Amino acid sequence: MKVAQPGQQGVNVSEASATLQVPAAFGTTYAPAPTIRLNAASVKGNVDGQAFSVVYSRAVSSFKFNDYLFANDNDPEAANPRQGMVATFSGTKFPLSPEVTVVAGVAGVGGDSAPALNGNYFGIRTALKPFSALNLALNYATNLGNRSAIGVDGGLELGPAKLSGSGFPPRPPVAPSPTSLTTPSPIGPTTPRPRLSLAPFPSPPTTTPWTRSTPTARPACPRTRTPTTMVA
Repeated sequence: MKVAQPGQQGVNVSEASATLQVPAAFGTTYAPAPTIRLNAASVKGNVDGQAFSVVYSRAVSSFKFNDYLFANDNDPEAANPRQGMVATFSGTKFPLSPEVTVVAGVAGVGGDSAPALNGNYFGIRTALKPFSALNLALNYATNLGNRSAIGVDGGLELGPAKLSGSGFPPRPPVAPSPTSLTTPSPIGPTTPRPRLSLAPFPSPPTTTPWTRSTPTARPACPRTRTPTTMVA
């Protein structure tokens, strides 16, 4: 369903669709509850002229934050099936024109023995435009029980040239436990580190305190004078 000219005040829906899958509407025997699946559904519209969309997929939910984070827009269902929703909103009337993307769902193990996502996942991306040629984005993504990440990316247009980049803040080092140095760090090697011990410093030798002695008086030496004889 599409609306040719949706309104620009309040909440307006311009397009809505749903896809049903019926593996076996009927067969050779009667089935009281035939299988009917909601394969996909989407709603698009605007809020006061600001576009939004909500898309649901039963097995191929597609989304991408950047080239290194939540880049799941090309994985086929057989590799890593994902059941969930992707919601977007463009706040063109807000400062810096934020574009917000929220994804949530659950992934399963398909043909890939080590899929990028497994279990519940959630992510949010906020992209800002300080001016028309510059865009900056902050991303957060988590796969519960597996891993989480925060990332930034951006782009700059200089005439015909386009520059883009992305990065992730470094993980802070983990301080060793004061009670044990054999526990491996979550981001370090898994081999236990040897315990480090320091022997106590030796005590200084005991010495007799130095005192100034009183000088001993020297005995006086008697001087003997030889008498002189005068001759007339």
